[in-house]
Amino acid sequence: MKIAIEGNELVIRVDLNTKGTLSKSGKSQVIASTEGFTSVHVPQFGTVKLGMNVITTDDAWTGGPRPSPAQPALVKNGQAQGSAAH
Repeated sequence: MKIAIEGNELVIRVDLNTKGTLSKSGKSQVIASTEGFTSVHVPQFGTVKLGMNVITTDDAWTGGPRPSPAQPALVKNGQAQGSAAH
């Protein structure tokens, strides 16, 4: 995760190709986390606190490149699941 200040905007970038780690509950994959609140100094505004988690509960999440919207997200028994192509 990268946090930057661009003009008057706080910009957060997360690489969605990151495999992530299993959450403590085992119900989701944590792709990115600040692991609680983190302080970010913002010129003209001072210090702000940021807390963020990016998670998925998608069973198809493998951490590799995500399928484009035109491709099926998951195939079971030869049938596309979770896409418009049925």
